[in-house]
Amino acid sequence: MKLKKFFAGLVMVCSLLTVCIPELPVQAAAPDPGSVTEPCKEEKKWFFRIHNGHLQRRLWSITYMKWLTDWITIE
Repeated sequence: MKLKKFFAGLVMVCSLLTVCIPELPVQAAAPDPGSVTEPCKEEKKWFFRIHNGHLQRRLWSITYMKWLTDWITIE
């Protein structure tokens, strides 16, 4: 008799715990898109100047913040 009461109480406690305990967050299979490093296209910009009467251009990498070419005479 005591054994039946013990198991009945155990079943009640277990059922109450499963109802009362909030669900734990499940980790998604794919990480958040904001936290993933994705390759992107390098951004570049041409700069122009007139030097000794000649038009020249030079390529600047906006992405890496450095010159990619020397001054190139266009004419």
